[in-house]
Amino acid sequence: MQTATRPAADWTVRWAPRRPAPRHWYHHWRHPKNGQWLSFGRDGRRYVLRFERAATFRIDPVRRRIDIEKGSGLPFDGVTRLLLNQVLPLVAGLSQVVLHASAVRTPAGAIGFAGDSGAGKSTLAAAMCRRGAVLMSDDALILRPHRQEWMVTPSYPGLRLWGAAARAVFGAHDATAARANGSRKYRVDAHGIVPFSRSRVALTGICVLARRPGDAAVRLTRLAPREALVTMVKLSYQIDVADRGRLAPITEQIARLVESVPVYRLQYARGLDRLDRIADQVLHEIGVRAQAGAA
Repeated sequence: MQTATRPAADWTVRWAPRRPAPRHWYHHWRHPKNGQWLSFGRDGRRYVLRFERAATFRIDPVRRRIDIEKGSGLPFDGVTRLLLNQVLPLVAGLSQVVLHASAVRTPAGAIGFAGDSGAGKSTLAAAMCRRGAVLMSDDALILRPHRQEWMVTPSYPGLRLWGAAARAVFGAHDATAARANGSRKYRVDAHGIVPFSRSRVALTGICVLARRPGDAAVRLTRLAPREALVTMVKLSYQIDVADRGRLAPITEQIARLVESVPVYRLQYARGLDRLDRIADQVLHEIGVRAQAGAA
């Protein structure tokens, strides 16, 4: 496994005046209730991300610069959250592995919880933190190879949770009353509420979340290498899935990732009243498998 290189220079982010929209939008993300939400386009060498009525972000990979054109639908704080939660993971995914996953630090190492939107990644990570784990990321898991391991890079200290999940995990704490701008979720900042790790930790395993009917016990099944590769590619942040020149090296990195880090399908019955039990079972199962792998 190659040694992780030092990250390249920071990107420059600046406010900019509005410019004409690209002639061609090559992809759209649609919200199940609110319709078209995010459009992807190109303006020469720049990528353009337009969040409806909120902001437009122009990303220049050569100059490593992000220009923000503010719309009328969000205050400045909301646009900043879009930058942190949506844009920067896509930018990071241009050159490294970034997964749609939350992550926590445990005695066995870091565990990632991957899945599509609404799979329960943040809720399970929050429940794990209440049972002794330490938060590392929420919905954007940045991974870098280092010697024979893959290291989790901590993101920003906070979680976005639905109101019912926030109350179930943290009770009636004042922090759960801060609704994230532009979202129906609530923002829980990790300042005395959720323990947060600021140092990199080796990744022990990745759990892909899946529903399981009834009240059955947690089931953790390791995926075969091919299925793990396909699943991780699908759950990675990609700003342009048709750009094979950029996608090929990221896919190669993911192939090396699944060779050295186990990827599991984590099946469990949903229910906020089951969160503590689910978190305990996951901690136990991952710990046992990590010890067996190290033996």
